[in-house]
Amino acid sequence: MKVNVLEHEQVSFRSDLDMGAELVTLLHHAGTDRSKAMTEHIDQTIADLRTLLKKQEDQVRGTKRTINSLLGMAGKDPMYSDAELAEEGASASFSTIASDRWYGQPLATAIQDYLSMRRAATGDGPATVAEIYDALLTGGYEFEAKNADYAKRGLRSSLTKNPRAFHRLPDGKRFGLTEWYPKKANKTATDPAESGDRDSDESSDQDGGDE
Repeated sequence: MKVNVLEHEQVSFRSDLDMGAELVTLLHHAGTDRSKAMTEHIDQTIADLRTLLKKQEDQVRGTKRTINSLLGMAGKDPMYSDAELAEEGASASFSTIASDRWYGQPLATAIQDYLSMRRAATGDGPATVAEIYDALLTGGYEFEAKNADYAKRGLRSSLTKNPRAFHRLPDGKRFGLTEWYPKKANKTATDPAESGDRDSDESSDQDGGDE
């Protein structure tokens, strides 16, 4: 009888141990699930905040570019350098423009962003109409024209009619940001012929020459 009681107690003890082990396992899995859910929540929150930060940084760069443009109109040197206006990592990512980078953006804003990005990445900011067109198209900008030729003509018109933001170089084909050339920008502002009178004579030649 004593042996049977002892065996019964041993079996009961082993059962208690098994139940305890199962309970520990269940608690561990529950804790793991909660930990995983918490980690996923934190990761998503960080991703959302980074998206918000990107928008805020874009707005800050836009404000800085406007300040530089106004300084250029006043014949003064820009306050912010190209490095400050460039998006972080622009040099590394210049060859791969995001397909939606300029989707829904105003044309002037998209051009300014591209030229700043180009200068920060290559050191050579000015670009031809064809280069700007190709880049903006790659970045998701939607041209409201029935074909590429009309789109490029509209693009050139926007560049030449906005001397406060864009400056055409002496070669007549490349455009840069006005803030890069404060002295020339000031002269253009006081002498409209510097930017406008050549348009009608050169537009037909440049339509073919920019390709």
